[in-house]
Amino acid sequence: MLKWLLVGWMCTGVGQDKICLRMASEVVHETFDQCSQYYEVIAEELREPSIALDFNCVQLYLIEDNI
Repeated sequence: MLKWLLVGWMCTGVGQDKICLRMASEVVHETFDQCSQYYEVIAEELREPSIALDFNCVQLYLIEDNI
């Protein structure tokens, strides 16, 4: 069974003060839908004008192959 992980970027600040971090969730999801719903919760909690999020649900085996 395929498992899913939320992977992406979180950026804070603007202009020269902008800092971006590559991030992945610790939570492994059984389905793509569960992963997407988790992202919606996280995005809502971090909703601020100074924070930009760009995350995608990725199949876990793709991450494991690159570690």
